Amino acid sequence: MLRTPFIALAMYLGSALAPAQATVIADSQAQFSGSQGSDGWYYGYYNRSLDGDAQFSSGEFAQFDTYWAGSQSWRRSQDGESGDESGVYLALNAQGGHPSGIGPDAQQIHEIWAMRRYVAAQAGQFWLDFELFKENLNPRAGGITGHIFLNGVELFAQYIATDDGLGVHLVIPIVLEIGDLLDFAIDPTGIATDRDNPRSGRSDGTVFRMRLLDALEIPAPAALGLVSLGLVLPRRRRVHQ
Repeated sequence: MLRTPFIALAMYLGSALAPAQATVIADSQAQFSGSQGSDGWYYGYYNRSLDGDAQFSSGEFAQFDTYWAGSQSWRRSQDGESGDESGVYLALNAQGGHPSGIGPDAQQIHEIWAMRRYVAAQAGQFWLDFELFKENLNPRAGGITGHIFLNGVELFAQYIATDDGLGVHLVIPIVLEIGDLLDFAIDPTGIATDRDNPRSGRSDGTVFRMRLLDALEIPAPAALGLVSLGLVLPRRRRVHQ
């Protein structure tokens, strides 16, 4: 039976009226590691250009095969430590990463999403705290699109403009079972520019990080005004760190 990720908020409203101490179940930045599977986190990619139906499913997540300690980033070995060797700048680091697209370099012939995966170690009802904003603010690039999937079902997709260093910060309630797959992706899809097509990978460096919490850390009454059909709507970031 399909489990909806957006649960009713009634059970949370009582606790949301008073301060709550959240326990961090998972944190993509704090738990970033050079070992695949550490703390339930995996680092990889999805090559959309090689997918016949161009629709992501959980089995199409491929793990990176190389961690470069110098740059503290996950990459494919064929791309080298910086991506300069192949012109494919696909990578993941503690804060975010970079997808690869169709151009601008001649070697960039595939649309490849950079992806983090978290495998749930606990079952229950949680809050997913997610941030997405551009790191490389080149005004002549086309932007990116961020995604969240649960067991291959898309929960969220959002375009972020190339010069948007604020992006979105959202908190959503989510129900998980042990072994569920949460996939977080950035793809190169943006808008066409005077130089590039909409799927170009130019200047697509992006911050995308997430935490899984057992309670809201700052359950202010004002936040309740954002609740609609079980979803806490995206908020603008106020501070770019």
